[in-house]
Amino acid sequence: MITGPLGEELELYQQEYEKTFEPVWDVGSMEQLMEKLVASHIVLAGDFHYFYQSQRTHLRILRDLKKLLLKTASSKELAIGLEIFDVKDQKKLDAFLQGQLSLDELLKKTKWHKKWNNMPTKGYEVLLLWAKSANVKVFGVNDSSLDSLEQRDFASAKAIDHLSAENPGHILYVIYGDFHLAANHLPAKMTSFQAQRDVILYLNSDKLYFELSEHAVEDQFDVLRYHHLFCILSSTPWVKLQSYLVFLQEMDDQMISEVDDDDDFEPDYTDYVGRILDIYASDFDLPDWKKFLDILTPNDLAFEKLGFLKLSKEDKQKLAYFVTAQKNIVFPKDQTQFLAKPSVNNAYSLVGEFIHCHLSQRESLNWSGLKFMPQRIWIEAVCFFFNLWLNPNVKSLNESDLTPHLRSLEPEAIGPMGSKSQDYAEAVLRFAVDYKLSELEKSMHANDRPMVKEDIAWTIQLEAAGLLGKILGKKLYKTFKSGNLSKEMLMSYLSVPLESEKFEPMYAHILQRLEK
Repeated sequence: MITGPLGEELELYQQEYEKTFEPVWDVGSMEQLMEKLVASHIVLAGDFHYFYQSQRTHLRILRDLKKLLLKTASSKELAIGLEIFDVKDQKKLDAFLQGQLSLDELLKKTKWHKKWNNMPTKGYEVLLLWAKSANVKVFGVNDSSLDSLEQRDFASAKAIDHLSAENPGHILYVIYGDFHLAANHLPAKMTSFQAQRDVILYLNSDKLYFELSEHAVEDQFDVLRYHHLFCILSSTPWVKLQSYLVFLQEMDDQMISEVDDDDDFEPDYTDYVGRILDIYASDFDLPDWKKFLDILTPNDLAFEKLGFLKLSKEDKQKLAYFVTAQKNIVFPKDQTQFLAKPSVNNAYSLVGEFIHCHLSQRESLNWSGLKFMPQRIWIEAVCFFFNLWLNPNVKSLNESDLTPHLRSLEPEAIGPMGSKSQDYAEAVLRFAVDYKLSELEKSMHANDRPMVKEDIAWTIQLEAAGLLGKILGKKLYKTFKSGNLSKEMLMSYLSVPLESEKFEPMYAHILQRLEK
């Protein structure tokens, strides 16, 4: 897929944007950033529209900022400005926030798909839903009818200046495309922006990332700072690019589908995943296993197509949960892989499990169950290790993160149908902590600590294995990156069959080594 050259004006905007990162930036911290945000009146926050994690990063900041305002009993309130809505859309935005319009109706009435060429909506949907639930004002600040980027900057500057005057006691958090936030673009056209008080927040500068990578510290710093400018490094450049390429591929194939009137046409995800596999094969000296790839997605995964798998009734129920919960599946015997959603992190994890499947000569699905918890945790750890290898900034967990993580999960992400997400999250947490304590007691002191409750639902065990696997995978990645684990030893660990008598002592050895 060829993205094509940038238009002349956009290319000039990009050049000005890149000049922002030519000076030497200092290491900052999230604490410094939050302290500055609380004291500001206007925050210009850079956005890469096609990258879901960009909007998720802003959502995390907004959540933390609102909590901090409440904690400090600040008289300030929070408001959000969005480039993706025009000033003239304000009545429709207000109607949505007041519960008079659904989200789908809002997008339809503001002609989202036409104005933004079918740009993904998910990242902005979670922002809007959170703002509605948190009683945070949302304003449109754009005029998409204008042809040039500079004209739009002038129009948006005027809109933000007006909002600034109308809402003096607010922090105006304006989410706008990265290139517009170069010094002489949108900020220069505003009269309300004050450098000594306000903040420009960038996300994932490629230049800053590669400068850090030259010193092998690209995964050690989350925030960089230059005067009133901050940059959060939450993702690698290629993750951002691949997300955009996936979108372009889907758009291209959608147009082909419309021309050919072929409803079954979709992007070639087998080829996409194969290119990721090539990177891992080069980095870890692996054979070429692309011929064993056959990627299924939710668009073509009908149960009648899985008849060849000859699953039991119980396994089909588990398969249904994996599909509903958007979890990847590798079917070892059938050389078939299910990519639950076409995000880059999901693809990295799927390839990680695929590699492990071949190295360990795995034959079974290894659904989670108390008997198979170590195997499932290890699978999850390996998946997360490979995810971190290509995206070291992907969000991961420590033991202390389990409670807030579970409580922040969206209901559809964890709970089986009909369950209360909060109760379910607490059940997952209790089981994960209980299992972890038993695991630590056995690995560190050779004592068998009985589980508090062994009669636990399969889905709870599965979700707990996912949490504990991410913790273990992060430790494995850090140990490997630090040079305390050789590539040869890592490959030997990954080559131990899950079904063999060698697995249990190998897993115990890993736990002891990583806990130390």
